[in-house]
Amino acid sequence: MSAPVGFDIFVSYATADITLVMPWVERLRGDGFSVWFDQDQMRAGRSIMTQLSIGLDDSVQTIVFLTDTYLRREYTQFEMVSSSNDDPASLRGRTIPIKLMPLTVELPRFIRNVTICDFTDPMTVDKAYEQVKRSIRDAPPRPRRHVDEESVLAACEAPFEHLSEPDVALFLLLKAAGNLAWFLHRREIGEPGSGTPLETIFHELLVSGKLPAEVAQSLTYIRTFGTMVVGEQIDRATFTRESIDPALAALDGLADWAFPDRPRRGGPQRILAALPRLGDPGEVRLPGTSLLLREPELARTALGPLFAGRDTAVGEEISIVLAEIPAQGEVRFAELIGRYASVAGSEAIVPRDTGTLRVGDGPDCVYLVFPPVRDISAAELAARHGGRLPAGPAYEIGLGVARVLARLHGARPPLAHGALSPSDVLLSRYGSVRLRVPGRDPDSPEADLRAVPALLRTLLAGAPEAGDEALPAGAAETLRRLAGCRSVASLRGLLEEEHGRLPDEPDLGSLLGELAPPAAPAASGPELIESYPVVARQAWPLGAGRVLVWEADTETLAVYHGPRAHWRDDGPVPVRLAVTGRDAQVAVGGWDGTVRYFAGGELVAAARLDGTVGDVRFTSGGVVAGSWKKALVHLSAGGQRRALLDVAAGVHRIAVAEQSDRFAVADLSGRLAIYHGETRVRDWQRFGSIADIAYAGSRLVLLTEDGLTGMGVDHRTDAVEPKPGALRLLAGAAPGTCLLLVAADPNRLLAARLEAWSIDQGDRHILHTTFPAGYRIGSACDVPGRYTVDLPDGGCAYWRDGAERQVWPDALAATLTRDGRLLAVCLPGRVELYAEHE
Repeated sequence: MSAPVGFDIFVSYATADITLVMPWVERLRGDGFSVWFDQDQMRAGRSIMTQLSIGLDDSVQTIVFLTDTYLRREYTQFEMVSSSNDDPASLRGRTIPIKLMPLTVELPRFIRNVTICDFTDPMTVDKAYEQVKRSIRDAPPRPRRHVDEESVLAACEAPFEHLSEPDVALFLLLKAAGNLAWFLHRREIGEPGSGTPLETIFHELLVSGKLPAEVAQSLTYIRTFGTMVVGEQIDRATFTRESIDPALAALDGLADWAFPDRPRRGGPQRILAALPRLGDPGEVRLPGTSLLLREPELARTALGPLFAGRDTAVGEEISIVLAEIPAQGEVRFAELIGRYASVAGSEAIVPRDTGTLRVGDGPDCVYLVFPPVRDISAAELAARHGGRLPAGPAYEIGLGVARVLARLHGARPPLAHGALSPSDVLLSRYGSVRLRVPGRDPDSPEADLRAVPALLRTLLAGAPEAGDEALPAGAAETLRRLAGCRSVASLRGLLEEEHGRLPDEPDLGSLLGELAPPAAPAASGPELIESYPVVARQAWPLGAGRVLVWEADTETLAVYHGPRAHWRDDGPVPVRLAVTGRDAQVAVGGWDGTVRYFAGGELVAAARLDGTVGDVRFTSGGVVAGSWKKALVHLSAGGQRRALLDVAAGVHRIAVAEQSDRFAVADLSGRLAIYHGETRVRDWQRFGSIADIAYAGSRLVLLTEDGLTGMGVDHRTDAVEPKPGALRLLAGAAPGTCLLLVAADPNRLLAARLEAWSIDQGDRHILHTTFPAGYRIGSACDVPGRYTVDLPDGGCAYWRDGAERQVWPDALAATLTRDGRLLAVCLPGRVELYAEHE
């Protein structure tokens, strides 16, 4: 049995992120929570894995601080999976994932369905922290470990769901073996005494004579394997899938003997017919999951039928493919799915999750969960044009497919699609080609080379078995030449050559345009004026053809002018927040206290504050910045730094009045101070928790935990007005105003419609803009109605005058200048700079 729970929170983080994590650990402890933190609890001379396991078992909940570094490390993955495995349906909120920095690494599938708290947005971080505190305080007591049949079966399956992470699979394997040994002891010998050591349970089972020889041999092997690796060696060893395969096989054999009625295989159509229907005759719940499948099928992919669906745990629309158990087996197939995550992106649509459906006497099929189908498929496009496509658009589709295959084949180790159904080829309204992967033979790149000519024959003639007579003139010879290609590169070259010979054919974009609603005039969206070959997490326009980028690999700030860096910082900067000012000014604040101020396309001032930067804002002649500890400074455009009076409880929010030297500072305790220039003219504490502040003309608007209030130049405070769902305050899109962002449904913050209300100096509230559910404002400007928004399914859009004017589905971030004239967009492998039409 588990030891009594001794901590409220286990903190899981990457060691490299300790400077970012420590302020939150201190804040949690300051709020009265007991925290298991390795810097305080770990002891020398003991197994790291053992100590982590004990810490996880002794804690009610686990906070996972997500960064790219975290997602690349093995021990942090171990901690995250261990916590999630104890509460797989998130019924007890066992795991609280917190996005500490913008992510470029794909999240593991088991964490995607858990609500992730976003600490990257300085305007909403405190509201997110309050949600974390409520989750901790509302957490039910952790139940004592139990070993009923259902839990033991689930534990025996868990290692096979993480084969791409051998260290994690090993831990889950040893945990499953312990649960299985306890279960068998109770069934074959009797209930073990309370507190009986696991080693004693293993020994009594082995000498009892109750186990067949082959079962006892498997149990002995796992016990020996665990003894060998769970000691100090596990902290030094590097495990591979091959090194743990024998132990996995032994566990599988034990589970087969312990549960002889474990189901066997079958087919997707039979299992679908056997599943119970819900109130809606077309809805089917996949057993043991939060997934609903909706009939009828939408299309037939290379793997099997495709259905629309919904994940009820998070309220997200999804697509579901049901497939026969692949030839390589479900375990190997699950491992392959994990490898495809490395190529997920704008060109390859990979499963978010996979599992096995079992009904009756066997595991009948696997299911794969994909993002919802939004683009039109090549099969649909052909069907809407009489079943066949002209040669030009068909070859364009072939070229797009070849580009994706080149990316798959270039992975290390190489990947393949394995089959190419026209329903797996998805086309955006702009003509870009994406592939839903994998297919039926994902281990065989050669199968892809055979599949491309077959795909084109289907698109050109209407059926894969159609004869040459059904093809357009010259296409039969082209398909024969394509069938002789021995690499994707030669296939692409041939398709480009053939497509170049068809100048009079309609292009793919025009065919798709016939199906799409009328496009807005070209002048309604921004114009691309520059592209920079840099992989970035975030970018900000600096004017004069320059952009400031936060490089993804080095985490270094750099100014690009053309293809090369014009300036690069001395070292990495863990960016926490950035603000834009007039005349393409940008100020950046870091988790480590770094402050950088850019104007005229150049760095004009730099500083390092004591503690994490709490906020930074533009004032007349420079910027004012403050830290979570107590520093408050003014940096001028000339590079001078002037220290202002310290803020005892640490800077939380700064607001600057328009056309004035007046600014307000809210600290972390709810205290408010008013400054004129370098002089503090008022200082008092009366507001409790201040979530945000902003000026509407000369009136200071405050968003507190109780609602909205305001303060005039005479420092008289208005009555508090409750504002359910209020999220943050922004600078107004018109002089003398600020914007209040409100979730229209406070009970569904992540899926609620977003409203922007304009507040003026007279405290008049006018609904300014409404955004669809799940949208988030990325950046705003001084021009009314212009924003960049983050989309609920990923990507960014430019929003103007109440509508999307341009969408980048694979963008990581997009930022407007303060005057709304320039827009920087971070895309895979490049940053693009756009200019708005006036």
